[in-house]
Amino acid sequence: MDADCFLGEHLDTLPLGGAWWVGFDGQTPVCYAGLARAGKKWSLTRAGVLASHRGHGLQRRLVRARERHARRRGATQVSSYTHAGNYPSANTLISCGYRLTKHWRSGGSTFLTWSKDFA
Repeated sequence: MDADCFLGEHLDTLPLGGAWWVGFDGQTPVCYAGLARAGKKWSLTRAGVLASHRGHGLQRRLVRARERHARRRGATQVSSYTHAGNYPSANTLISCGYRLTKHWRSGGSTFLTWSKDFA
């Protein structure tokens, strides 16, 4: 991975204080993530990292950037969900201090909800 890979803050601002982040390797976008607001509880929304750039901690950096953004705006909790078999994303959330709070099914798929409370 190119040494100048960085996260670009707030590509576009979402209504009610949400935001998008995009990470670049030079001029090429290689990762993205969104954050949505629902009062004092925020949600980590869509996220992705190109296969060629996985294994470098970009997803963890995106989680941390979104947490900082939410905390600065008064969030008391951040949550996210993963498909039950998405072990890399689940492990990233666990390593960032999230706990499993719900297990649910929809449209034939199983999902896991993860939450983190801020003191």
